[in-house]
Amino acid sequence: MSDASGPLAADVARARNEDGLRFARALAIATRLALVAAALVFALLALEALPVRVALAEMPAHWGRDARAWQNMLADATVSWPALAGWPWPLRSPGELVGAIAIGVLCLAPVPALAVLALRLARRGDRLFAALAAAHLALIVLTAGSVALGR
Repeated sequence: MSDASGPLAADVARARNEDGLRFARALAIATRLALVAAALVFALLALEALPVRVALAEMPAHWGRDARAWQNMLADATVSWPALAGWPWPLRSPGELVGAIAIGVLCLAPVPALAVLALRLARRGDRLFAALAAAHLALIVLTAGSVALGR
């Protein structure tokens, strides 16, 4: 049996620590950028610089509504923005679409970090962990694509 505390084990531990730090750095950068983008979009929405179907000032009057009442209100032709038939609902208003994109960008913040990690693991020859990181990356991208397409 090999000694788990030898020089090889120390090299593996050091490499994994570096991988973790690179992943954390990439995730921190992507998350900060996404948060700034989301904050800007929501500031524009709060300042009413983008058209929405339910104005911010009207929101408290609607907080007690159930899902069916929201659907009926949003489908109502008297709402200021013309209703578009079918899914996806964010396309009914440019402001709501931009807000949904901002949330989507924030949800996709781990993608660059996973890509950095998968490439680093592959270069080092750690095929199993590289494959797991790539599979996780593919799952996120495929799921986001399915949600964006309404499937």
